[in-house]
Amino acid sequence: MTRFSSPPLPFAVSVSRVAGPNGILQQSAEDRWKKTGEGEGGVIGIEHVQGEGIVVADFNCGGMFRAWVDDDGEEQMMVFKEGF
Repeated sequence: MTRFSSPPLPFAVSVSRVAGPNGILQQSAEDRWKKTGEGEGGVIGIEHVQGEGIVVADFNCGGMFRAWVDDDGEEQMMVFKEGF
């Protein structure tokens, strides 16, 4: 979506439109949403900008495990959208 949109969308917006709440992934389940588990999930991506990697993630379910090392070399881990 980022590559083919005009003007190009920010990577985080594209990830949310695919895997975020009411995104394409969820819409693809149609009337099976929340009945079969179909369409539930998320996406983790890395955007490369001028030699730097930016971790981008979104999901439409209760939580999604993800981990990374931040710019200070500290290990980070999240499950839900908000930190605790």
